[in-house]
Amino acid sequence: MGAENDRTIEAELQRALQERTPGAAAVAELAVRKAIEGREDDPDWIKQHFSALVDAVQLAAVGEYVAAQEIGARLAFADVLLPLAGENATAADLVNVLADNFSGLEKFFSSLSQGRRPHGGKAFEILIARLIARHYSFAHPILKGQPDFIFPSVEHFRDNPADCLVFSIKRTIKERWRQMVSSITRPMGYFVATVDEDVAASDLPEMAAAKMHMVVPERIKAAHPEYEKAANVMPFETFFSATLDPAIARWQKAGLLRSNAAAKHDFRELFAPKPEVQPSVFSASRTTARLLLRLQQGSLFD
Repeated sequence: MGAENDRTIEAELQRALQERTPGAAAVAELAVRKAIEGREDDPDWIKQHFSALVDAVQLAAVGEYVAAQEIGARLAFADVLLPLAGENATAADLVNVLADNFSGLEKFFSSLSQGRRPHGGKAFEILIARLIARHYSFAHPILKGQPDFIFPSVEHFRDNPADCLVFSIKRTIKERWRQMVSSITRPMGYFVATVDEDVAASDLPEMAAAKMHMVVPERIKAAHPEYEKAANVMPFETFFSATLDPAIARWQKAGLLRSNAAAKHDFRELFAPKPEVQPSVFSASRTTARLLLRLQQGSLFD
């Protein structure tokens, strides 16, 4: 009976907390908005400071969520624990309720830190997605709600994939990069924005051979000797200035870019699901590979 009661208390506290705490997307959006406030229309500044922004928004998102958790937890305790103590409870009565439900409370508190993990990663995703949606709006999202893009356009990819760039956002890479670099498609390059510091040094040459590039904050590039030596691991600033923007200038000269005004995406529609939803945004590597094949077949976006 005790174990069952512990599970009930933990579940009730979790439910009450979730009802009063914003989801990862809402918290991340707030952190990103604060970080670039006043600079939303200054893409050069954002790109020049992008590495610092990546680190800052992840820390800020966790901080915002912790503050929201504190408020939500207080309300959850009032909802769940006070009724157990009774309407006219004394301090001793409240202490007894806490002691009687110690195990359930312990599990609840243990889960709080785990609940903070998605928020930094979501802020990283939203920061990049916001830059793309606002200043590279011609980029074609491969799948709505997933952070994968084709530059300069899906139409050009169908005609000439070798002149196109595939860009993805994945907080961690692990073995999923192998699923992305399908032999079916050969774009100019695959570029993955990531904060993954645990990619094996032995994987980097294989990734380079497959035209897979990691785009990371300057801090991560400098902190890992194997990353520092790898030509296919580059800071965000280098990616923007030496790879993406020169390619865009070339595509623009060739008349391959759609009008920004005509192609402007709704940022919230594409990248900010309902706050209560915790989307699994880093699980589409295999799906992306299949979609790239279908792009060449001309059937996905017709």
